[in-house]
Amino acid sequence: LKTLGRNRQYVWDQGQRLRRLQAECSWQKLADLTAESFEDWRQSEPLCVMGRRKGKALSNKTLNDYLNAASAFCVWLERRKRTEANPMDVVDRLQGDPTFVRGVFTPEQAARLLKASGDRWVLYLTALETSYRRSTLYHLTWACTQLDSDSPMIRPDVRTIKNRDEHALPLRPGLHRALLDLRPKNYEPSGRVFKDLLPTTHDVHFMKIDLNRAGLPFVDDQSQVYDFHALRHTACTWAAATGESGAVFRAMSGHKTEAAASRYLHMTAMPVDRLMSKMPDLAGTHIGTHEMRTGAGQDGTEQHKPGSRNSPESLQTKEKPALAAAKAGLTNMTPTGFEPVLLG
Repeated sequence: LKTLGRNRQYVWDQGQRLRRLQAECSWQKLADLTAESFEDWRQSEPLCVMGRRKGKALSNKTLNDYLNAASAFCVWLERRKRTEANPMDVVDRLQGDPTFVRGVFTPEQAARLLKASGDRWVLYLTALETSYRRSTLYHLTWACTQLDSDSPMIRPDVRTIKNRDEHALPLRPGLHRALLDLRPKNYEPSGRVFKDLLPTTHDVHFMKIDLNRAGLPFVDDQSQVYDFHALRHTACTWAAATGESGAVFRAMSGHKTEAAASRYLHMTAMPVDRLMSKMPDLAGTHIGTHEMRTGAGQDGTEQHKPGSRNSPESLQTKEKPALAAAKAGLTNMTPTGFEPVLLG
């Protein structure tokens, strides 16, 4: 993984997972590396050993991460002819059970955060307008910015991008001016852009303080978490709401596939009300109940299908006795000129 230039944190995580599996599954020889031993370990309800969930059972997502690490190791062994097959191929993945869901800021909430965060507002604005991950922004240097160009943009070092793909983005005028104001007069190209604003790649304490100042929760009533990565979720959701094509959206978000991009789209945060306001309005074109007689014609008269209960043929057959009696009773009457026209 190091040779392939993978992210240091990812390399460390994979190593820790493999070392733990080796110890707790008693993997001493390649023959010990079996699907049964892994499944037995997974069913033993292993606990988190670090982080905020320390002492709690590993989530299904984390257990799947361990399975991925073991499977990747077996694929590596298989390629080098050290094993005939990948024993992890027969292990089923667990149904995901996210321990939390990241929230999406509304424009009003984002504005409040920027207003209450002091000098750090430039950091939050950059995250909201570029969708860059925290690690990318942490390692962003002035050499990665083109602020004096006619087409200002940010071009991060590909080593700081998760998928190691180039992810350059143009700057909007407001963010361009903010970064120019932030840049020292005698800046070093290798100097970090957010050196004094983004303390570490993992600490979230500073954002909790800024959210509190803005009167916003870190965890809301729906258990949605508004950490720094929620800014990326917000940026991606806002970008998707513009209606641009999927390819343009992925160019902005830095995702290679639609499946990866879809994880950052929060349908409940989409401006559906704005879309519905553009749909045809048929509220004033309905037919009133007094006009809803079955088969009413354009001239207001009722139309009936032949053979139906109220068709002329049916009425004629039904009313013959009554008509005959009426005709008989009117035979001796003196005509007045206002007599009804009788059928037949």
